[in-house]
Amino acid sequence: MKTRILLSAVLLASSPLALSQQAGASTSDMYQYRHVTQIQATTGPVIVRWGQPEVLAKANEYHVQVSDFDANADGLLSRAEIPGMHALQYEFHVVDSNSNGYLSAAELVNWQ
Repeated sequence: MKTRILLSAVLLASSPLALSQQAGASTSDMYQYRHVTQIQATTGPVIVRWGQPEVLAKANEYHVQVSDFDANADGLLSRAEIPGMHALQYEFHVVDSNSNGYLSAAELVNWQ
C-alpha cells in the first residue's frame, strides 16, 4: 500500500502538467499573452495562458531584404544563403509562395 502511494506521488509530481507548471513559469512569463485565467484544480491553482504573444521573440528578423543575405548577387535568396537559426529559415516554405525554392523581394515584402 505504501509503495502504491509513493509511486502515485512520484508519477503525479513528474507528470507533464506538474513539470510545465514548475518549468513554464520562467519561460512563459517572458511574453505577454492576450488571455490569462486561473483555474482551481484539486491539486491547486492552475494558470492558463493562451493566444498570440504580444511581442514576437524574433520580431527584428522579420525585416529582411534580399541584399541582406544574397551571397551570389542573383537577386534571389536560396535556403542555403539564409543563416541557420534565422526565423526565415523556419518559414521558408511559407514565404516561398510560388514554390520555386527561391525567395524574391516581392515574397519577402509579403512576409513582413
